[in-house]
Amino acid sequence: MMKKLFFLAFSLITVLFSTKAQNGVDVEAIISPQRNFNYDTSALVDITILIQNDGGQLILSDDTLIIKLDILNSIPSEGEFYDFKIPADTILNPGGLLELTLIEDYQFDTSDYYTVRASISGTTQYPINLTKNAQANVDFVVGSQELSKPEIKRVFYQNGSLSFQSNLNSSARIEVFDLSGKKIFSQEQSIQQQNFISFKAPANGFYFLRLSPKFGLSKTTKFVVH
Repeated sequence: MMKKLFFLAFSLITVLFSTKAQNGVDVEAIISPQRNFNYDTSALVDITILIQNDGGQLILSDDTLIIKLDILNSIPSEGEFYDFKIPADTILNPGGLLELTLIEDYQFDTSDYYTVRASISGTTQYPINLTKNAQANVDFVVGSQELSKPEIKRVFYQNGSLSFQSNLNSSARIEVFDLSGKKIFSQEQSIQQQNFISFKAPANGFYFLRLSPKFGLSKTTKFVVH
């Protein structure tokens, strides 16, 4: 009799544990800031996400959501990282969606290129919840009219190395074309004031160097290899 009771209790615990494990919560989208939008540096922007219950069980209104938020620009040391524990406040049915504002009236007060990303690791009552999507992210620009226009200066080629100066401070695609317009080099990297790339010119002559930042206009200039 005792063995049967133990077996039933063990089975019940296993079922309950499995039921909890069925819940999955993910960040379905970032509603605000808007992707590829050009914000003014004086704008106040809500950081709002959309989450979804991907599991087979209810997320109760008294449960608490565990959320991670990162706000990044082109300078790694200026990144901001937040951890939130937010009450669900409403019952979230399987497949249900919930809109959450994590920060109200956030000011992106520096003219730069930004990425906001958010992820949810589960809830406090169901800490073993699995996320379907590791994270959602959105890219946008702040103060586009205030950003300097791309410049390329002092382009110099020697012994398989191409160097140039630029006023950009962001990631950009570097491309080299010959006079016929054929692309012979393409690479994405972080652009600084002084830049060096490994590039072996196929022959002496004139070439075009094009710099294409993630946001904004591209800049092209001519240089010579001799």
